[in-house]
Amino acid sequence: MLGIRASAKRLRDSLRVTNLSKASRQSTTDTSAMVAHAIYRRENAGQSTTLRQLHHIVSVGQPEALRLVRELEAKGMVVVTDVVHDALESRIELTEVTRHRLTRILDKDNA
Repeated sequence: MLGIRASAKRLRDSLRVTNLSKASRQSTTDTSAMVAHAIYRRENAGQSTTLRQLHHIVSVGQPEALRLVRELEAKGMVVVTDVVHDALESRIELTEVTRHRLTRILDKDNA
């Protein structure tokens, strides 16, 4: 969990959220970073992540998890591969740029 918090601090510049109070922005940024980090860890373990799984993985409600993924997708940080017959089975993957950033951040945190 400490690694997630450290990653959250480093990802704040990449996850600028507007039109929210400062406290809400901070909370959203931290949660977005947790989502990105959780997906990163699963990808490194060879596991895919679906919209249905995500809220369990990061311990937030499903509507909040979906909103966070859409925000990350709008910022170009994740790609969502839609599944037509079941939207919640859509797969979430980090972009190469995001994966590279997280690798650099985590390498610095572990140094």
